[in-house]
Amino acid sequence: MTTWLTVLVAPWLAALGIVALPTSVSPQVVGRLAVASAAGVAALGLWTASRFDPSMSGLQQVVGLGWSIQPGHPSAVGVDGWSLPMVLLALLVFPVAHAVEAGIERARDFHAALLVLESVVLAVFLAADWALFYAAWELTLVPLFLLVGRWGGPERGKTSLMFLQVTMAGSIWTLLALLWLTRGLGGALRMDRLAALTATLPPATQALALVGVSMGFFVKLPMLPLHGWLRPTYTSVRPGVGLVLSGLLVKMAAYGLLRAFLALPAGAAWVAPGLGVAGALGAVHGALLAWRAIDLRTMIACLSLSHMGVVLVALSTRSELGLTAALLAMIAHGVVSPMLFVLVGMVERSFGSSSLSDVGALARRRPALALAWALALAASIGLPGLAGFPGEVHGLVAVWQAAPWLVPMLLASMFLGTAASIRAVDRLLWGRVGPPAQSGLQDGGAALSAAWLGGWAVGLGWWPSVVLWPATATLAALSLVLGGAR
Repeated sequence: MTTWLTVLVAPWLAALGIVALPTSVSPQVVGRLAVASAAGVAALGLWTASRFDPSMSGLQQVVGLGWSIQPGHPSAVGVDGWSLPMVLLALLVFPVAHAVEAGIERARDFHAALLVLESVVLAVFLAADWALFYAAWELTLVPLFLLVGRWGGPERGKTSLMFLQVTMAGSIWTLLALLWLTRGLGGALRMDRLAALTATLPPATQALALVGVSMGFFVKLPMLPLHGWLRPTYTSVRPGVGLVLSGLLVKMAAYGLLRAFLALPAGAAWVAPGLGVAGALGAVHGALLAWRAIDLRTMIACLSLSHMGVVLVALSTRSELGLTAALLAMIAHGVVSPMLFVLVGMVERSFGSSSLSDVGALARRRPALALAWALALAASIGLPGLAGFPGEVHGLVAVWQAAPWLVPMLLASMFLGTAASIRAVDRLLWGRVGPPAQSGLQDGGAALSAAWLGGWAVGLGWWPSVVLWPATATLAALSLVLGGAR
């Protein structure tokens, strides 16, 4: 019988197998083997998830690791209705990351690093205690540093170092706050039990601890004004790395932030209004920058800042409807943003540039690519019937009920994001003719990946219940914990 521990170990074994391949094996074959490995991990994860009981709100399928990061308190992994959709999103995205980079140089090292990153990302979502969560959170930096620094753009060395320094600067505060909680409470930092221990702390103390624990999340979300790493990193990384960053790494931050809310609910009641304002400002700021952006990668980075700002506002409501909106928006962005990165990679391989001033007339020259761009950007702006729409509607209603003064800012961000996307579609599909499209390019993996993600972008718009199926009971229970804290 498979367990979540099996799912965690499988990518490591696959990475060892990839590294052990003879150097004579071509990069294309290595890429296909990596895609098959990631697909196998996804199959294991889906089989394990099939035994999840959506009527239960607590942690399920818990497996002890047999060793302890926190002395005297063995670590474990498990899932609930908040973590399972994140796990399934990771299982969906990583095969795409391998597929779009099937012919990359130093393929063995690249795909092995991606497989290790997959295991660590899954550990973040599966961790049942804060000690394991933090260890996995920090371990993501190792393969990411290599993936950005060795396979990035001309500024890859500077970009990878900046990304490492900025994210570690935030994570240090998270570690200090967790150590302080451990010492002050004298108990294990189990996620499902910590709120009972912190109930003895005054609200002001909880609020201070919450800010400390969440500092690493604020950086990686990213929350305004801690977003300085976002644009340089998105514009430097390979498309396969960028889609993991945008699709999963920023979702880790939102996931961790809600876990911090649950650990310190009285502190969340104090801090949430300020986070709502910061999220709304970030949403408007990101959309405005996207509207001004000329480079497609910069536009994706700015739209990501805007969308995650909306997620932050939804989380700040601490209501069941707000948590539902945040989850729907996170999954939608986790599908659409990787699709945009796949399409950017196709454009760059075809035209040698990602600038809107260099790429145009796709409707005549590459009609299938033009249709994919139109679909992805329509899903990004929340067009009805596509993935972004359910989260936006739930979010607006939740914010209207909890903090109506923030609704105009959210509407402004949506309007600016729509304007940016319409302008990009206009220039891409019917703009002036740029450099001639190159022929003979191996875009088969990218095309299949775009079709796969595009199918999800449409499907989630019509059947958001796919996301909510495991989460309904959990979201109701979480909102009771957060809504009862004042």
